[in-house]
Amino acid sequence: RQQQAAASEPPSTSEQAAAGTAPPPVSLPSILPASVADQIRRAQVRAALAGQAPLSWAVGAKVQAVYSADGNWYNAVVEGVAPSGTSLLVAYEGYAERE
Repeated sequence: RQQQAAASEPPSTSEQAAAGTAPPPVSLPSILPASVADQIRRAQVRAALAGQAPLSWAVGAKVQAVYSADGNWYNAVVEGVAPSGTSLLVAYEGYAERE
């Protein structure tokens, strides 16, 4: 089942770390300021959600996704890539539901 996801502005790496949903660390030279690393991470998430980069780059991103049971949009966090490799696994915020 393919999930539709609309990207909201991805949270910064520090916001994700505080929420416990930090994505895999970005391998960047340590000479880059944290703000630049955050900008790169946000660009990676946008590219993944647009289908222009590996879906795994979207892991940890906050999105809005359609819940298949009722067809409504809900805030969610990308938890991973489905085994098929063509859709994302999301956890709906404030609910115990995952798809």
